[in-house]
Amino acid sequence: MFHSEAELTVSVPPRTAFSFVADPYNLVKLIPGLLRVTEVTERSDGTRRGRYEYELAGISLTGAFEDTHHEEPALLVRSLTGAVEGTWRYRFEDAPGGTTITHVAELEFPETVLDRLPELAVQAYVDGEIQTAIATLRAFLNVEQ
Repeated sequence: MFHSEAELTVSVPPRTAFSFVADPYNLVKLIPGLLRVTEVTERSDGTRRGRYEYELAGISLTGAFEDTHHEEPALLVRSLTGAVEGTWRYRFEDAPGGTTITHVAELEFPETVLDRLPELAVQAYVDGEIQTAIATLRAFLNVEQ
């Protein structure tokens, strides 16, 4: 299991930050390796499910995602199944002048990835994805610096 996390404070309220991250189509903007999100459906409780296509070091990985914990505006947990297994977790907490967002990824990759890349390279890739997601959130949600 590969684990990575980062946080930032943005100048919008928790509900605004939550809404942006909860929209699965925005995840393609946030996570560079996420190529496509398709077949998205939304349930009456606001949770969503769909399909993803992800690429890591030239290896195409596909599967499904589902919101498994949706506590607006405080917590969103999106579970992944298929080629990539694990979760993306987002916590939203009130902060002076805005919201602190904590993004945690816990992911398992198939042997096709682990046979081609050393574990340290996969960890570096996951860390880079989280750092890029945070930088992109900063751009979209007007971070106070």
